Amino acid sequence: MKNISVLLLVITINVYAQIDNEFTYQGELIFNSAPANGDFDFKFVAYDSEDDGTGNVLSTVTIDSPTINVTDGVFTANINFPDDVFLGDKVWLEINVKPNGSVNPFQKLLPRQQVTSTPYAIHAQFVSADAISGVEIQDGTVTASELANNSVATSKIVNNSITDIKLADNSVTTDKIITDGVTFEKIANNSINSKRVIDGSLKAVDIDDTEIQQRINGSCIFPEYLTSISQAGNVVCARMPIGAPNTLDSAGDVGRDTSIAIGVDNNPIISYYDSSNGNLKIVKCNNPSCSTFNTPVTIDSAGFVGVHSDIAIGADNNPIISYYDTSNTNLKIVKCSNPSCSTFNTPITIDSAGSVGRDTSITISTDGNPIISYYAPGFDDLKTVKCNNPSCSITNTPVTLDSAGDVGEDSSIAIGADGNPIISYLDSSNGNLKIVKCSNPSCSATITPLAIDSTGFVGEYTNIAIGSAGNPIISYRDSTNSALKIIKCLNQSCSASKTPVTLDSADGVGFHTNIAIGADSNPIVSYYDSTNDNLKIVKCINQSCSAFNTPVALDTAGDVGRYNSIAISADGNPIISYQDNTNGNLKVYSCGDPVCQN
Repeated sequence: MKNISVLLLVITINVYAQIDNEFTYQGELIFNSAPANGDFDFKFVAYDSEDDGTGNVLSTVTIDSPTINVTDGVFTANINFPDDVFLGDKVWLEINVKPNGSVNPFQKLLPRQQVTSTPYAIHAQFVSADAISGVEIQDGTVTASELANNSVATSKIVNNSITDIKLADNSVTTDKIITDGVTFEKIANNSINSKRVIDGSLKAVDIDDTEIQQRINGSCIFPEYLTSISQAGNVVCARMPIGAPNTLDSAGDVGRDTSIAIGVDNNPIISYYDSSNGNLKIVKCNNPSCSTFNTPVTIDSAGFVGVHSDIAIGADNNPIISYYDTSNTNLKIVKCSNPSCSTFNTPITIDSAGSVGRDTSITISTDGNPIISYYAPGFDDLKTVKCNNPSCSITNTPVTLDSAGDVGEDSSIAIGADGNPIISYLDSSNGNLKIVKCSNPSCSATITPLAIDSTGFVGEYTNIAIGSAGNPIISYRDSTNSALKIIKCLNQSCSASKTPVTLDSADGVGFHTNIAIGADSNPIVSYYDSTNDNLKIVKCINQSCSAFNTPVALDTAGDVGRYNSIAISADGNPIISYQDNTNGNLKVYSCGDPVCQN
């Protein structure tokens, strides 16, 4: 396909009484230096960056059935991205096109187009201070049924704004006070005295003797802490959550694309991207909870490097990190020369054949040498490369594992029980979760790639682990339903699998999923909740994850939890690295128990 271009780019947003996400994109398509005619397939990709080869894919919409008809060069496309694409940040649109029925890949049209707002759409995001006063609200227009739970927080009520003269007699009754709604910290000293207790209002029947103890027996011994007191008055203890959460680096906008591994000394080590300086950094913890740590080290600063980093501990006990060189669109690797990575080898480019190296994932093969899976955006392919020594200074020729459409994003690699790698990844063309099993340790031969979930647009942010029975298990995001899902393979090649399980379906969950196998052989998954901007975790109760605990928000202090990575400490408790996006910091959360409830 040659000489395809789009001119006269127009984006219009239709506004109705009920607003949705769909907008209309109009343009002119020039094919072989003349206005195009006929049916064409289009792929629209939303990015958070203007420049080609940079930024994160926010969502992809492919329109190929039915196709878009182009007449005298003019076409119109209705694009419907998910809710989480337009959250207030700038969005750029990348257009890919090919004639309908063509076996050739989509051709990318550059530059990316910024999606801008109409004036009223901008204004609709905000209500200026004091724009709505009591004068504009008629008595009785806002009733209890129109106020969502917790929508009026204490921070929105001015001190002394609600006085006794504004409360009708008996307007606050017991049925309007939720259980535990009035806690001791909400009662000012001396605010309840004998004058405020009506005769006979507080009776013995109002006191639950199972909740009020007259005696306390026992104590907790460090590192345990008191969690509750039993009805008999005995203390109930639990192991103290040490170092959760903790900030490891706050020098600029850091902490993106984190990857955590447990070192030979049982202490975590974390690789991450410093976006302020465009560098790859690493930080070594001095204890299992990461409450103390070494000074962060920059290990590559040659251009914009370090995006999509992934870390593994080599057979020589020294870490090795794979990552994407944005400046040169190459796949790179750097080998530490000691366990703390205070010294390291010169970074090496191991694939420079076009635009390659995004979404890297690294693991150590049975021969002690690393193997890396990655996405080649210049070709829309999934690739892998096998190192021939621990430092990866010698490698095999990179191998393309799947090229059927736009495939390979969010790749994750693991070594199966048979010693052969297996990779999970996103088929962006079809919106499927796919997997490919290698037939040998170098991945020079593979089994035919399989789509193991094709229900809606699924497979973003895949992460794979090998269960205790030797069968893979994969966590991923269901974009169609905005949910976190997991799927368990029934054999080593994943040619058969269980029905996918939805672990969390609260709106906006499932971003940046990461999976680990706990000390009890049951999976545990960390992820980002974009609706509440929280770091969350969910622990499976069995190996297939058909039963699981209620998801827990671990950190809620601002916008936290993006780019998370999970590992299991030597004591069997999970530890998670992630970014504090509000402050641009690298953080770590050390769980106090194996299920991360403390």
